[in-house]
Amino acid sequence: MIWGRVYFALQAVAGAAWWIAVALSPFVREATLGSLDPVALAVLDIPLFVVASALAAAGVKPAAWVAAAWTLLVAVGLAGFATVTGEAGWGVVVMVAAAGGSVVALGLVVLGRIPTEWVIAGPFAFRPAMPRSRDLLHVAATFGQIVVFWGFFLVVVPLLISFLEQRWGVGSDAPWFVGVVGGVILTLASALGIWAAITMSTLGKGTPLPAAMPTALVIAGPYRWVRNPMAVAGIVQGAAVGLMLSSWLVVVYALIGSVLWNYAVRPHEEADLEKRFGDEFRRYRDAVRCWIPRRPRVLVAAVLVGVVALTGCTQAEPDGALVAPSTTYSGVAFVDDLDYGAPGGVRLDVCMPEGDASEPRAAIIGVHGGSWSGGDKGQRPWREICAWLASEGFVVFQTNYRLAPANPYPAGIDDVTTAVEWIRDDAQADRFGYDPARLGAFGDSAGANLTALLGTRGEGDTTTGSRVAAVVDLSGPIDLTREGAALGDLAEDFQRVELAYLGCASFDECADARDASPLYQVDASDPPFFVAHSLDEFVPVEQAEVFVAALEAVGIDVTYVAVPGTAHALSLLYDQSLRDEIAGWLHDQLD
Repeated sequence: MIWGRVYFALQAVAGAAWWIAVALSPFVREATLGSLDPVALAVLDIPLFVVASALAAAGVKPAAWVAAAWTLLVAVGLAGFATVTGEAGWGVVVMVAAAGGSVVALGLVVLGRIPTEWVIAGPFAFRPAMPRSRDLLHVAATFGQIVVFWGFFLVVVPLLISFLEQRWGVGSDAPWFVGVVGGVILTLASALGIWAAITMSTLGKGTPLPAAMPTALVIAGPYRWVRNPMAVAGIVQGAAVGLMLSSWLVVVYALIGSVLWNYAVRPHEEADLEKRFGDEFRRYRDAVRCWIPRRPRVLVAAVLVGVVALTGCTQAEPDGALVAPSTTYSGVAFVDDLDYGAPGGVRLDVCMPEGDASEPRAAIIGVHGGSWSGGDKGQRPWREICAWLASEGFVVFQTNYRLAPANPYPAGIDDVTTAVEWIRDDAQADRFGYDPARLGAFGDSAGANLTALLGTRGEGDTTTGSRVAAVVDLSGPIDLTREGAALGDLAEDFQRVELAYLGCASFDECADARDASPLYQVDASDPPFFVAHSLDEFVPVEQAEVFVAALEAVGIDVTYVAVPGTAHALSLLYDQSLRDEIAGWLHDQLD
């Protein structure tokens, strides 16, 4: 309540100062009142605006109602006058701002809060989307909403604001390049919005509208880096349209929209998500920022490195030079970009505990995900996993591999196998202080497919050659055949991802699909497996279930953790208890 009274106090002082300026300055009088009679207006405005605001500041609630109602009435009336005559434009701007402030302050004075729940009432109340048989139907509904809402809020409203800005005489000209910059920004922001919308509708099984909300928590795509990519896109789009129209009022309109969304809508939306998804959403909220993406920190670092390189301030590092830690884990050293003999200059990093050990440590090869077509060992998620496992006492080799579609199967598994053979070499074991017979594998998503292949391909001793002694599989696609696509109804988009990796046009004509599927390589010589998979993620949990059953059928020791929710791959590790369980399991198998 106190802030509402403070606002009314400031408004009373500002109103009194304005009337003094009107009396003393013809410029202020012309800009804010035009040809209106200031004396006639003052007779009403001073008691109903200035005095009522002062009384509201003193805690008189009826006065707050009077001040807010009068301010709204004046704002509407003055806007009509300015639109007809082209006069008093700055008066409209001031009074519209005052009307908005008065309404907010009225809520604080009368109710002690701003009743934002009204925003999500009626047709805007939160409701889960109706189940649909195909993701395409959710996508179609989402794009229908985009056409309507973008058309209204990014075309109709900005054009109206721009027209009024010119009509009221409060506009300003901007250099020609400002519009070009706005166009570029609009294109990028729209691409982000479409990406987020498609991700939301396909993985979340719903739409961005409150009346048809997703039924699954979405933390993939742009949602990995910022919790509200569609809101970010919409606000940036609005500001970009303002630049294109050379309208400062449209830019302000976008900024006001961001404030309203952040303080009026977002708290209710996140409360609903927490109610429906519980700990899974809380872990996600704690790990991912609302507005500022995590990714820019990586980009800034890359820019700084580029600037240093361009200025000639770097010194060439020899292959495998020790570099400074780039994670939050202390006591971990890094050796980056070692050539392990794979084609195309593909390399690996080493993360290891600092200091000497009394005896050789166990080792782990880490293989990143990314749909076999993206990802990199040096990117933050996998760098952090490398450092985490090293902080647990392992020597970790985080490897890259050739990516599809330029390098389809078996390029990826060939590279990872080459890395294992390189790690097994005694020269590397002596260099980094580990026991080459105690080598495990850790992979997520597509990387889990490759590490599962490491575990299941071949026969014989798992402590030599290209075999591994233990495998951690997080959300791995295990069956890449036509039959695997039918397990849990794998999404068509991910079927296309698998076919691109396999280098095939269809599953019906794909000779390598079975060889690329760990499910069909299982035998009694395989190492122990730790399999973790979410129950409702986009790689169907049936993939994990049939794999676990196949391993158990031939007597392989399997630890299987089915996680409620939609978290995929490394997102599973937001759960510290799962991290601890995995680390303990690896120690049990390799120590």
